Amino acid sequence: MARVRNGEEVAIFMLDLDRFKHVNDAWGHQAGDALIQEFGSRVASLIGSTDTVARLGGDEFAILSMECTGTEATAALAERLIAAVRKPFEVLGNQAYVGVSIGIATAPAAGTDRSELMRKADIALYRAKNEGRDCYRAFSADMDETVRARATLEEELRLALRTGEGLEVHFQPLFDGSDQDITGLEALARWKHPERGLVSPQMFVSVAEETGLIGELGDWVLREACRVALEWPDLSIAVNLSPAQFRMSNFADHVTSLVTSAGVDPRQIELEITEGILIEDNEMVRASLRQLRKAGFRIALDDFGTGYSSLSYLRKFEVDKIKIDRSLVQHLGKAVDSTAIVTAVVTLGHAMGLVVTAEGVETHAQCDFLSAAGCNELQGHHFSRAIPSERLHALLGEAPRRARG
Repeated sequence: MARVRNGEEVAIFMLDLDRFKHVNDAWGHQAGDALIQEFGSRVASLIGSTDTVARLGGDEFAILSMECTGTEATAALAERLIAAVRKPFEVLGNQAYVGVSIGIATAPAAGTDRSELMRKADIALYRAKNEGRDCYRAFSADMDETVRARATLEEELRLALRTGEGLEVHFQPLFDGSDQDITGLEALARWKHPERGLVSPQMFVSVAEETGLIGELGDWVLREACRVALEWPDLSIAVNLSPAQFRMSNFADHVTSLVTSAGVDPRQIELEITEGILIEDNEMVRASLRQLRKAGFRIALDDFGTGYSSLSYLRKFEVDKIKIDRSLVQHLGKAVDSTAIVTAVVTLGHAMGLVVTAEGVETHAQCDFLSAAGCNELQGHHFSRAIPSERLHALLGEAPRRARG
C-alpha cells in the first residue's frame, strides 16, 4: 500500500478451486492435499518474481501482483491460471479435473485500504462463481451495489418468512402424455414484494441458499404442498429441493418427519433434485436419497439433458423420474440436436424403467411431438401456468382432473 501511495499499482487475485470437494469425496483427503500442493506449484510457476502467492485456507488462494496490474495484464494472468488448472491433476494414481474461479481488484482504482481491496476481490470472485465458475471477473462499482442490494433483499426475505406477507406457493399441473389427464402438481414458491412487486424465484432462492434461509423456505413450501396433498390425495405433489438443504444434518429424517406429521403419505410426495446435487456431495446425497426412497418418496431428476447429464448418475443415484429440460423442448423443430436428444432421453428413460416428463411445453406442435415420442407426462404454459392453491378447485373441479383445450 505504501508503494501504491507512491503512484504504483498492485492487483489482488482471489482464487477458489471448483469441484475440489468432489476430489475429497471420491478419493479422500490425502488426494485433496496432493491436488492443493500441485495447484500451488502451478500458480507459483505463472506469477512474477516480485509477486506473492498465499494459501488462505482450504482451497482458497490469493495472489498479490506487482507486475500484472493493467486491465490487459491482469486478464492475461487470469486466463493463464484458468488454462493451467483445466489440465488434469495426477493424484494417487487418478486423474482429477477441477477448475478455478478468480476475482480481481486493483489498487488504487478499487481503493487503497487493504481490507477493502480483499473485500472487493472477494466480491468479484463471488460474481465469477455465480456466473458459471471456471472464469474470472474484475471488480467494478456495480458489483458492490449488487452486494448491498442482496443484503437488503436478505433482510426483507427474513421478514417475509417471519410474517408470511407476500409469500405464496403456486401449483403447476402435470398432464398425462397420452390422454392429458392431470396426474400431479408441482409446488413453486412465489414472492410478491410490497414495493418491488414479483421477485424472481431465481433471485430470492439464491439469496436463501447463500444466507442459510433455504431450510426455512424449503420447510414452508413443503408444508404448503402437504396441505394441498391432503385435499387431493389422488394427485402426486412435487417439491423442489436445493443442494444446500442436503447439507443439513439429518435432512432425510427431517423431511420424512415433516410430511408424516402433516398426515401425508410420503408416496404422494415427489422430491425434485438437480444434477448439481449429485456432483457436489455424492456420498452424503446418495445416503439421503436412499433413505428418502426407502421412506416412500419418489425422486425426480430435474433439468435432464443439459449440463452434466450422464447415464452413470442414473445408475449410481436411484431416481424414479427424469424431467427433460425446457431449453431442449423450446428448440424442438428449430434445432436438429434438440429433437435427437429428446428422443434419446425418452428411450433411455424407458429402458431404465423411469417416468419421463417434459417441462416447458408451450405449443401444440411441441405437445404432439413429445406425446408421439413417448413422454409420460407434459408440463408447461400450453396447458396451465402455476396457479394459487385457491384456484385449484376451479381447475380440477371444472374438468375433473382433465386438461382444458
